[in-house]
Amino acid sequence: MESRLTPQDNTKGRIAKKLDKLAEDIKKLPKHRLKSLKEHMEKDSYSLTEFAKKLGVHYQTIQRAVLSGKLKSFKIGGKTIRIPRKELDKYVDGKRAYSVAEVAKKFGVIPVTIRRHIAKGQIKAFRLTDEGQWFIDEAELQRIMNVED
Repeated sequence: MESRLTPQDNTKGRIAKKLDKLAEDIKKLPKHRLKSLKEHMEKDSYSLTEFAKKLGVHYQTIQRAVLSGKLKSFKIGGKTIRIPRKELDKYVDGKRAYSVAEVAKKFGVIPVTIRRHIAKGQIKAFRLTDEGQWFIDEAELQRIMNVED
């Protein structure tokens, strides 16, 4: 009696063949491409949306920052943009960033007051784009709150 392959077995076989072919194709890559692929696979990175959520901004703000060159990024598969974790750490050391409006609300003042303190250098803030909104990281917010006490 012949053994019959179930559809599930057949699917597993096709997947295994595709993985084998992929492994062979990867082995055929030039050394510089292989090195680049390994670097990108090893790096922790974020999509535009994930990065935006970490900073509490709209993803289009992040997209503009990438397009202007303010944020370093790399592409996977030609279209998918990824942003290395190092870029997030540059801005907020892995912590949340607050908009001027959020900080103003915490202190019970209007946003103009916070912007005035930023302009005087009394509050450290950053922008993702040259003319974008200001952000204050969590450490700076804690420093300000301690000064207030």
